Amino acid sequence: TGPAYEAWMTTFLRERYERTPPDVIVALGDALPFTVRNRDKFAPTTPVVFVAISPETHATVRPPSDMTGTLFDTAQHLSNTLTLAEGLQPSTQRLFVIAGSSSLDRRWQATARRVIEGRKRKFETTWLFDLSYDRIVEELSRVPRDSIVLLLTVFEDATGKSFIPVEVAETLLKLSPAPAYAATI
Repeated sequence: TGPAYEAWMTTFLRERYERTPPDVIVALGDALPFTVRNRDKFAPTTPVVFVAISPETHATVRPPSDMTGTLFDTAQHLSNTLTLAEGLQPSTQRLFVIAGSSSLDRRWQATARRVIEGRKRKFETTWLFDLSYDRIVEELSRVPRDSIVLLLTVFEDATGKSFIPVEVAETLLKLSPAPAYAATI
C-alpha cells in the first residue's frame, strides 16, 4: 500500500495491457478505490465491475456511472453467519474470532466486535487478532471442541507476511478442532 506502490502498480498495469487491453476489469473489495483513481492511466475505456464493496466504500469512492457491481454489508453477513452457527450449536458458550493485521483485516475486526457485542446472546469471546500466522495456528489448535470458531480475513499477519485469505481459510478450517465458519465471501 501507499503512493509509491500505487504508482508502481499503475505503471505495471499500463505496460502489461497497453497492446492488449482487458475486456473488463473486476475490482474486488479494496481494489475499487485504486481502480477509480487510476483506471484512466492504464485502461481508460475498459468497463469495470466491482464485487463485494461495502456500502461505506461505495459512498466514499463514488464510482463513475460506467462502473457497476455488487455491495456487501459486512455487519449483516457476520450477523447471519453467527445466527447460523448459533442454530447449529445452540449450547455453545465459547466463541473464537480470527482475523489478520492488514487495514482490511482491522475493518473486519471492528465490525465483528460491534456485531458480536451488540447481539442478544453473549459468548465468552476470545479475539485472535493481530497475531503471527504461526501463533494463530497454535491458538486454534487449543480451541475446545464445543466452541464456535469465526474466521474473518487474514490478508496479513502481525509479522507483515501477506496471505491470500481463501488459502488461509482453507487451512485453518481444516485445522480447527471445533466447528468453524468463514464469515467472509
